[in-house]
Amino acid sequence: VKPWLDRSGRVIWPSSRIAICKIVRSQSFETFMGIVIMLNILLMIFETDADASCYPDYADNVSVCPGRSSEVVWIKVCNILLQVIYTTECLMRAFVEREVYVWNRWNQLDLFTTIPGWVTLAISTQVNLAVFRTLRVVRLLRAGRLLISIPEIYILMSGLASALKPIAFGSVMLLSVIILWAIIVVEFLHPTNVELVYDGCER
Repeated sequence: VKPWLDRSGRVIWPSSRIAICKIVRSQSFETFMGIVIMLNILLMIFETDADASCYPDYADNVSVCPGRSSEVVWIKVCNILLQVIYTTECLMRAFVEREVYVWNRWNQLDLFTTIPGWVTLAISTQVNLAVFRTLRVVRLLRAGRLLISIPEIYILMSGLASALKPIAFGSVMLLSVIILWAIIVVEFLHPTNVELVYDGCER
């Protein structure tokens, strides 16, 4: 599908919009963004570990902890770089999709995670750690983009979604068999079992 063509096949978009559209809709771009998201998750592991190192020594006042993530220069630089990449992606997609941009669920997810990302960078040294953690968890939602960024993960999740119904019915069948045999055992074996003497058995 070429959205820059009208029904008669005439080009209705400027060349710049077409060029950016080809970039953001390419699988190479989606794979690149998937790699960026995975690197971001890895960075968040280091952030969480750095903040965790403040306990218990600075539990009463985490803001003065010299090892907290907001005080680690390389983490701040990496976060800024990642936010620039995310923001650039949002702007590119908005330039291509125009008025329909905000109605796309994945674009809404991008905005919902990119904006808190900038807020986190702006107030990381001014708010308590609880708020900082909340904003960081919101950024984790971007991991959902991996479902469409990497084809193999998308195929895996699609297969899993298709298998959920058989798994659910299989679980019901297994539970039914267990209940059936439990009833049979209680009906026929329990009267005999209660008459037996188990010397030394605490139960």
